[in-house]
Amino acid sequence: MENKSHSFLLDWTINFIKNKDTISKKIEHIENGKDGFDLYVKYRDREQYFIIVPTIADIDSIIGKVNTASGVHISIVTLNSKENFDVILKNWSNLINFKFLNIILVNPFSELDKKWIVSPHTHHK
Repeated sequence: MENKSHSFLLDWTINFIKNKDTISKKIEHIENGKDGFDLYVKYRDREQYFIIVPTIADIDSIIGKVNTASGVHISIVTLNSKENFDVILKNWSNLINFKFLNIILVNPFSELDKKWIVSPHTHHK
């Protein structure tokens, strides 16, 4: 089940970033698995890495991965569930230290709100 969820979120993320780029046309390259991340996107003006994790079971390894790539734009893509939200809240004090981190909570079965994005560093202010 986890592999299907991961594949679904990977496909969802690729479609999401391509749709977001429809007007600006800044994407130069998309790559799976670069530097140990699930997804890498090279824009004209920056790079962004994606960690795709349907269920956040090991937040410490995620924070470690984000920490090693400091100064780089990173997105964590996860399913919008109470469990994932609770893990984010519990680790909020660690997550606010990463200026270029955002968390995309995906709710594919909702009629209205398909996703919401939290940037801990910015939202904490």
